[in-house]
Amino acid sequence: MKNNKKRFLFYLEQFNSVIIKSIEIYNSSPINNPVEIIYKNNARTFLFQLQGLARIENKIGINKKICNGLLLEFKSIEDALGKYDYWYDLLEKNKNWNISIEIEEYFKQQLFIQVGLIEQLLIKYKWINKNKENVYEYNVNGYQNNKKKINKIKIFNQKKELNLLLNVFIKEIDSIHNKLVNNKFNLNDLENEAHGEMRHTQVEVTNIIGISHLMFKHIVALNTYTEPFLSMRAADQREVIEELLGITELSNKAETLKTSMKIIKDKIKDEEYNIKALQTSNEKILKSIDDIRRRQRVWKSKHKSDLQGLKDALDALSHVNIESELKIHSDLVIYNEKQSKITEANKWISSINRDNTKQESLIEKLNREIELLEGHKCHACGQDIHDTKQEEILKNKRDMLTEANMQILSNLSQEQDHHTIIAEIGDLEETLSPFYPTAEDAYEHQTSVKSLSDQLITISKAEDPYESQIHDMERNSLEEISYSVLEELTLFKDHQEFLMKLLSNKDSFVRKKIIDQNLNFLNTRLEHYISELGLPHSVKFQNDLSVDISDLGRDLDFDNLSRGERNRLILGLSWAFRDIFESMYSSINILFVDELIDSGMDTNGVESSLSVLKKMTREMNRSIFLISHKEELTGRVGNILNVTKENGFTTFTQEDDTRD
Repeated sequence: MKNNKKRFLFYLEQFNSVIIKSIEIYNSSPINNPVEIIYKNNARTFLFQLQGLARIENKIGINKKICNGLLLEFKSIEDALGKYDYWYDLLEKNKNWNISIEIEEYFKQQLFIQVGLIEQLLIKYKWINKNKENVYEYNVNGYQNNKKKINKIKIFNQKKELNLLLNVFIKEIDSIHNKLVNNKFNLNDLENEAHGEMRHTQVEVTNIIGISHLMFKHIVALNTYTEPFLSMRAADQREVIEELLGITELSNKAETLKTSMKIIKDKIKDEEYNIKALQTSNEKILKSIDDIRRRQRVWKSKHKSDLQGLKDALDALSHVNIESELKIHSDLVIYNEKQSKITEANKWISSINRDNTKQESLIEKLNREIELLEGHKCHACGQDIHDTKQEEILKNKRDMLTEANMQILSNLSQEQDHHTIIAEIGDLEETLSPFYPTAEDAYEHQTSVKSLSDQLITISKAEDPYESQIHDMERNSLEEISYSVLEELTLFKDHQEFLMKLLSNKDSFVRKKIIDQNLNFLNTRLEHYISELGLPHSVKFQNDLSVDISDLGRDLDFDNLSRGERNRLILGLSWAFRDIFESMYSSINILFVDELIDSGMDTNGVESSLSVLKKMTREMNRSIFLISHKEELTGRVGNILNVTKENGFTTFTQEDDTRD
């Protein structure tokens, strides 16, 4: 095969064929679960190949997003099959080891757990379906979804792909060689690196300083390069505020709760295993009975569905009076014919009326022209005429007048005829709407009712072919099983899940309560600093954690403020955040302000900013580092560290001062 995409599709097709084949085998001759069939049909081999291809594409570089998703799916299923293989192998070997029943039951328990896990993974990734009747079906979406993803993979030409693969393998070999040389080779570490699980540096840093990198940038190290809070997306703003107000701590509590939930889930699995162990003595009977009951449920479901379908069809027809239906169709034919005649007569009457109007206008015009001509006046220009042409025109006009009068008489006669037609028909009574669109459909009604009734009788009399078989097979009484412990554990698990929602759901009343308790203080401190910095604006956090900026009742956008106003607002917001953080956690004795005062601030802005910083130094004993290129600030601070960079080297000198 020329490229990874084709290899992907080949092994995906192989794995898909295994799933289809396994479901078909299971449905023809069911065992406990189709997982064993999938396992025995070499599914794991194809998943190995798919994993490897996904890892390679991930290493190469341009298909990371797609391949990460594919890798997660294939590895999850393959890992679960690997654990199934382990316990299955132990059980097979046990046949020759003659170990105790307790150990054997433990092996079976672990195998049972893996079966459930594999089944859930296959359902999750849409390779199989399992309905309410516990019937397994093939789901084509698993194959199609992965095929779409693979077809989106961008491929290189073969030569470039080989070079990229060579580089990947060289790097991997070098890494393993270095670890072997330094005696640091660990297979677990190698696996972890393959999964990208060794990036803990940032976590360690965060644990040491007790504050996240994001929060550090907004309350400790202020600079012109950090995206201002008010320019951030709403989701990112919410992240900052939630950490500031301690809402993020809820997520930490949620992580702790996860550990407890895992313990309870493990206990539930243990109890489920105990219940399963009690059922072991009945397994031989249950295997056969379960199969028959499955078939019985399918039969009953179809039988019920067929009965209901026939009843619904009969109900739909029962309200139709066929005699009345046929009469309606007959009346409708007559009604339509009369309606058509009336419509046609009215059309003629309208046409005649329009023609009468036309003829009357013509008669009026002709009478005027004849009157002029009889007085030897030209009807067109009004001049006197006394020649033979006058007589000719006059005769022509009189002929036209006669013709017009005759046409009106003819129209009146025709109009009367049409009015007579309408009068003879009289007023039409509204006819009923038929159930069937045609009379032919109505005639077929009785045949349909008879057929459906016969089918209903036949199906109603059908007997369950499986009930007697089940009764005959239930010879041994089953051991009673108590579910009380499992129910208690399940209730406790439900309670934990409820707590998890309270801790993790962004709309939970716990989070809203925390916001309500601290938001007013945040707004108060923000108002204080805005006033200290000489800003005329009103800035307020709302209950939904959005921020409103206004000036004299006029809503403003942060980006519409001047550069100096934005920087002062950044400082005020940062200090307000700092006050909230210190009130909830611990004081921070250091602050860096990197060139914010240099950037676009006028004299008033610089003075007000320095005033607040000096107050922090005096009253709060804070160490404040002001980074600036403004020479005029050198006389306003207590200690000066001059940093100079020349020819690629950085040097510094310190000046001490006793000024506040």
